[in-house]
Amino acid sequence: MLLKELLYTLTLVNKNEDIADFSNAKIILAAGYGLAQGKDNEYFTKLCSIAKAIDAKVASTRKVVDFEFLPKNTQIGQTGAYAEADLYI
Repeated sequence: MLLKELLYTLTLVNKNEDIADFSNAKIILAAGYGLAQGKDNEYFTKLCSIAKAIDAKVASTRKVVDFEFLPKNTQIGQTGAYAEADLYI
Protein backbone atom coordinates (compact mmCIF):
# COMPACT_ATOMS: atom_id res chain seq x y z
CA MET A 1 0.00 0.00 0.00
CA LEU A 2 1.36 3.42 -0.92
CA LEU A 3 1.60 6.29 1.55
CA LYS A 4 -1.25 8.07 -0.25
CA GLU A 5 -3.50 5.04 0.29
CA LEU A 6 -2.39 4.83 3.93
CA LEU A 7 -3.38 8.43 4.55
CA TYR A 8 -6.73 7.84 2.83
CA THR A 9 -7.31 4.79 5.05
CA LEU A 10 -6.53 6.86 8.15
CA THR A 11 -8.94 9.51 6.96
CA LEU A 12 -11.66 6.88 6.79
CA VAL A 13 -10.68 5.25 10.07
CA ASN A 14 -10.18 8.43 12.12
CA LYS A 15 -12.46 10.70 10.08
CA ASN A 16 -9.74 13.31 9.45
CA GLU A 17 -9.89 14.84 12.92
CA ASP A 18 -7.08 17.06 14.23
CA ILE A 19 -7.24 15.21 17.53
CA ALA A 20 -9.01 11.89 17.37
CA ASP A 21 -12.24 11.41 19.26
CA PHE A 22 -11.99 7.90 20.63
CA SER A 23 -14.91 8.35 23.04
CA ASN A 24 -17.33 6.45 20.79
CA ALA A 25 -14.87 3.88 19.43
CA LYS A 26 -15.89 0.27 19.95
CA ILE A 27 -12.51 -1.10 18.80
CA ILE A 28 -9.12 0.63 18.89
CA LEU A 29 -5.94 -0.76 17.34
CA ALA A 30 -2.95 0.98 18.88
CA ALA A 31 0.66 1.08 17.72
CA GLY A 32 3.88 2.03 19.44
CA TYR A 33 7.27 2.89 17.98
CA GLY A 34 8.38 -0.75 18.18
CA LEU A 35 6.09 -1.51 15.27
CA ALA A 36 8.32 0.66 13.06
CA GLN A 37 11.40 -1.42 13.77
CA GLY A 38 13.32 1.76 12.96
CA LYS A 39 12.66 1.41 9.21
CA ASP A 40 9.44 2.40 7.54
CA ASN A 41 5.67 2.39 7.78
CA GLU A 42 5.09 -1.12 6.40
CA TYR A 43 3.55 -2.46 9.62
CA PHE A 44 1.56 0.72 10.21
CA THR A 45 0.07 0.27 6.75
CA LYS A 46 -0.95 -3.28 7.67
CA LEU A 47 -2.40 -2.04 10.96
CA CYS A 48 -4.53 0.52 9.10
CA SER A 49 -5.76 -2.11 6.67
CA ILE A 50 -6.82 -4.38 9.53
CA ALA A 51 -8.51 -1.45 11.29
CA LYS A 52 -10.46 -0.64 8.17
CA ALA A 53 -11.55 -4.26 7.78
CA ILE A 54 -12.90 -4.50 11.34
CA ASP A 55 -14.23 -0.92 11.59
CA ALA A 56 -11.73 0.07 14.27
CA LYS A 57 -9.99 3.36 14.97
CA VAL A 58 -6.19 3.57 14.80
CA ALA A 59 -4.31 4.96 17.78
CA SER A 60 -0.60 5.57 18.25
CA THR A 61 1.94 6.80 20.76
CA ARG A 62 3.55 10.21 20.63
CA LYS A 63 6.84 8.81 19.34
CA VAL A 64 5.04 7.29 16.34
CA VAL A 65 3.55 10.72 15.58
CA ASP A 66 6.86 12.52 16.18
CA PHE A 67 8.58 10.27 13.62
CA GLU A 68 5.65 10.82 11.21
CA PHE A 69 4.75 7.16 10.81
CA LEU A 70 1.12 8.07 11.56
CA PRO A 71 -0.61 11.48 11.68
CA LYS A 72 -1.35 13.46 14.85
CA ASN A 73 -5.03 12.52 14.77
CA THR A 74 -4.05 9.01 15.86
CA GLN A 75 -2.18 10.07 19.02
CA ILE A 76 -3.60 8.77 22.25
CA GLY A 77 -2.39 8.98 25.83
CA GLN A 78 -1.07 11.67 28.11
CA THR A 79 -0.71 14.34 25.41
CA GLY A 80 -3.29 12.95 23.01
CA ALA A 81 -6.88 11.80 23.25
CA TYR A 82 -8.65 9.78 25.95
CA ALA A 83 -10.11 6.39 25.06
CA GLU A 84 -12.59 3.96 26.54
CA ALA A 85 -13.28 1.26 23.98
CA ASP A 86 -14.90 -2.15 24.26
CA LEU A 87 -11.74 -3.67 22.77
CA TYR A 88 -8.31 -2.02 22.84
CA ILE A 89 -5.51 -3.90 21.06
